[in-house]
Amino acid sequence: MKVNEKLSMLLMLEKSKGSKDGKVPIKVRLTIDSKRAELSLGMKIAPDKWNQDAGIAVGNSTEARQINTAIYRLRDTLIRHYDVLSTQHEYVSAAMVKEAYKGVKPKESKMLSETIDFMIEKMDRKVKKGKLAKSTLSKWKTTKKKLTEFLAFEYKLQDIALDKIVYAFAEDFADFLMLEQGLVNNSAMKYVKNAKKVLRTAVDRV
Repeated sequence: MKVNEKLSMLLMLEKSKGSKDGKVPIKVRLTIDSKRAELSLGMKIAPDKWNQDAGIAVGNSTEARQINTAIYRLRDTLIRHYDVLSTQHEYVSAAMVKEAYKGVKPKESKMLSETIDFMIEKMDRKVKKGKLAKSTLSKWKTTKKKLTEFLAFEYKLQDIALDKIVYAFAEDFADFLMLEQGLVNNSAMKYVKNAKKVLRTAVDRV
């Protein structure tokens, strides 16, 4: 179900969590720019009373009407949260909409440059202590430069919020290095490997 031009909502059954009466919980998957967040509708239904393609309960029973009303209320609530978040943040993720729905104040997303600067600063200290080669530090500074050039080319941005980075980021970065900057595959992959390490570091430190 398309909630708005950015946010999609998919309703599905969590069949692995069925209860003794045969009913299973209804799960809600939110998606923005291929990134997902999941939450529970807080209601259960028998699988044979559920239309997965439509994402609604089947029939006109009291139970079906209650479930479908809850679904459409959820849709309206998500639209409101998304609209409010959009006025407060440059980018809104599915996780931010979920947290807003649950009443959790969203954290400010860190920027890509913050993470890579953090890594370069640590490397610089290691170089000064003689525990890391200067050439390694130099390669990481070049990685930052190429990421900055990629952001300007691909997104027309100087920096990017970490929660705005989609799954295709690494592939697009590799294409940029080879097609736009003329690097051979092996050289491009070294910078892509560094970029992936930056993202893993960001995830580990959230």
